[in-house]
Amino acid sequence: MKRGLSILFASTLIASAAVDWSQYYTYEDIALPADVDQQVGGLIALADGRLAACFKSGEVKKYDPAKKNLGPFRPRPADPPRTA
Repeated sequence: MKRGLSILFASTLIASAAVDWSQYYTYEDIALPADVDQQVGGLIALADGRLAACFKSGEVKKYDPAKKNLGPFRPRPADPPRTA
């Protein structure tokens, strides 16, 4: 019983410790062009500091935080031809 209370007490202390997340992360609002579907399918941080995002429409864009630029990583793929 004492061990269970010790673990509960220790986990409560750890959970209540104040952490300043701004030391580790920054938040930015990135404006998307009007022609981009805003449904994000995935995000990945690239090794050079850029952010790549794939959208539900098929587009993949990269954001360069140094230039504050959102540009195409690759163009949207063409829709496949329909067969009857």
